[in-house]
Amino acid sequence: MAKLLMHLVLTIFCAMLFLTGCDNSSSPENKPIDYGSITTIRYSEHVQALFNQKCVSCHGPNRAEAGLRLDSWSNVIKGSSAGEAVIPFDSEHSLLVEMLTKLVGGPHPADQGEEPLSQDAIDFLARWIDEGAKNDAGDVPYAGSTHRLYACSQNASLVDIIDTQALVVIRTVNLQKLGFRADAKPHHVAIDPDGSHWYLSMLGESHVLRFDEQNNLVAQSPEIVLPALLARLSNQPKLFVSRFLDPNNPLTDIYVLNTEDLSPAANTEQGRIPVLFKVPHAIAASHAGDFVYTASLSENQLIIINTQTNEVDEFVDLNPHKGPVALAVSPDDRWLYISCQLSNEVLVVDLQTRQIVAAIPVGQKPWHLAVTPDGSRVYVGNNGSDNASVIDTATRSMVATIEHPGFAQPHGIAITNDGKYVFISNRNTTGRYVPRYNLGDNAKVGTVVVIDTATNQVVKVLEIEPFGSGLGLYEPGA
Repeated sequence: MAKLLMHLVLTIFCAMLFLTGCDNSSSPENKPIDYGSITTIRYSEHVQALFNQKCVSCHGPNRAEAGLRLDSWSNVIKGSSAGEAVIPFDSEHSLLVEMLTKLVGGPHPADQGEEPLSQDAIDFLARWIDEGAKNDAGDVPYAGSTHRLYACSQNASLVDIIDTQALVVIRTVNLQKLGFRADAKPHHVAIDPDGSHWYLSMLGESHVLRFDEQNNLVAQSPEIVLPALLARLSNQPKLFVSRFLDPNNPLTDIYVLNTEDLSPAANTEQGRIPVLFKVPHAIAASHAGDFVYTASLSENQLIIINTQTNEVDEFVDLNPHKGPVALAVSPDDRWLYISCQLSNEVLVVDLQTRQIVAAIPVGQKPWHLAVTPDGSRVYVGNNGSDNASVIDTATRSMVATIEHPGFAQPHGIAITNDGKYVFISNRNTTGRYVPRYNLGDNAKVGTVVVIDTATNQVVKVLEIEPFGSGLGLYEPGA
């Protein structure tokens, strides 16, 4: 009997030990984390642990909803099939945080029937992002990016910076945080040939800004009413600035600024070059830097400016072709392409004879246009027909029309140095494009459409802030 009793006691004792061993709640790695008490964030210990607990079952190696994996830092920064999940230093515009806080019908993952994250956990993730979304080694995602596309969001006083290889937004520049108004209206970007600085025109603030490569504001121009498009010379430290439409006071000059401090250039009238026609909006520089071309949005005229003297070299009458919006120069500086929004065509000007040699029908209201690095094709976004046209420069004919729901009032354009991708920004002020997720305040979100030139197919649509406008691209060897 005593042996039986002893056996029973041992059995109960072993069972208690087993149950205690199975209870992981007291083990350090499974204790609830007090996110508010963490002074130094360690990615693997704190952030990845949270993702492993709450996210990896749907965003891991076995199942990656929306193409997003959260099972490692390297996968987190790649984002999803639609774009970035986190933007270093900007939790407010990071989709990860927006999904956790703003999703209509959510928040995520409550919309999937799962327990939502606590506010402490969300605040912690936002803090991690705002501190740079670093890994254990202290690396900030894309800190050394050398392939950058700057995309203006005109109705948000924001510039998104996109890595053109990873195809995700990697930084934002919030103009309100720099002391500018909510209606600063960033319009266009130009970049130094070596990528060391970039320039931004602001329609709402009447200034041009200069930033360094780390996006620090380093210079501001004197007042320029309605500065529009920018052209940075390749051979001289000069920045040419076109003008926007002012119906009450039609502007008849462009500006030339010294790039170092944005002061007025020499041989000008306090930076002004009179052009003798109204609304000189379209502007482009030759690749050699010896000439700048600008066209009137209202009077269908083109002028050619000698950049050594800052004087008008020649006028070219564009009539009967109507409403020139933007210009693009061929890589060999032989041809000038002009988008005409009122006559729905792209003009070709021979820059040797300075004569129009072709008028190519395209879509409705063609806006910004760009030439491929080999000069074989011209791409133009059609603001009025929500698509893009492709022109064969040898036959001077439109050879393709690219359609996609991501097109919604196309505006800016840029092409990578290898000719692989075309980027077209979209305003979406009409709400034609429907965002992937309803966040309650993003019905008119802007987009950047990515086109693979090998197939002329849209391979990605990046959502930015409202009214995607001008684009500027820097890649080594430009």
